[in-house]
Amino acid sequence: MDQNINIAAYHEAGHALVAYIVGWSVPKIVLTIENGTLIQANTAYDNGDDKNYVDVIKSFPSSRSMLNGMTSAQKKEVYMVSKKMHLCVIAGPMAQYYFEHGISNTLTFALESDQPDFKKIQNIVNCQIVLGLFDQQEFHSEELEIAELVQAAWKSIELLAQKILASETGEIKSDEIEAVFKSTGISNGFPIHL
Repeated sequence: MDQNINIAAYHEAGHALVAYIVGWSVPKIVLTIENGTLIQANTAYDNGDDKNYVDVIKSFPSSRSMLNGMTSAQKKEVYMVSKKMHLCVIAGPMAQYYFEHGISNTLTFALESDQPDFKKIQNIVNCQIVLGLFDQQEFHSEELEIAELVQAAWKSIELLAQKILASETGEIKSDEIEAVFKSTGISNGFPIHL
């Protein structure tokens, strides 16, 4: 089996874990594989009440004027959603890092500019800067917190990755994802600092 398939399963499991923890549902995870080669990997999120703000953040920089026109309360709401997004996005590469280097290793990676999640993180940072709420130290602290969470919840990530890899279609749905998390004691609202 192509090692990239294994890596992608752990990467997507990391995204799914934190999305679930911050209260978003994960309708499905899909690995598209052709002739034993990974073509694409994707975790679908249902952001619930946060969807409109997620769309604003994703569409940055074209949403800059919309951000500037928001009330103070709306800006705080966008900021909180951007924090959730940051946690979800960074959890994928962290789970991948631990899969490749061992769970006991200290986190020493940095996202490279050619990684798909890098642009997502940049959009989140840029939105927080426009909102006037970006805090480099807090942003870094969130990444350390997610590193600790990924380590603490490694059993869940591992079980979910194995379930993805065992799927004949390369796809698992929300009920299977949720069952893995519940079987390992993970629930929506798992303690996480926001």
